[in-house]
Amino acid sequence: MSALLQAEGSAVSHWFVSLGVDLPKFKKALEAAIQKLPTVEGRADLTMNPELHRVLNKADKLSQDRKDAYISSELFILAAAMEKGSLGQLL
Repeated sequence: MSALLQAEGSAVSHWFVSLGVDLPKFKKALEAAIQKLPTVEGRADLTMNPELHRVLNKADKLSQDRKDAYISSELFILAAAMEKGSLGQLL
């Protein structure tokens, strides 16, 4: 979500503002949530965070239901909002 908000030319920030979201407040809350995520040092076998895995699976299903060839930003955000994880709570 942070990358979507920072991407040059992305419409995501515009969508949030048009929906009445206090963007600076949302970004601050998002950064705080990111800071709470665990970090890894040294060598380790890394796996995808289960919450991200669920969001991507949901976004993929939404994409397939619409017969889209890819997962759009809109569908990623919709899928994240439908989940009960930390990003879903923020949204």
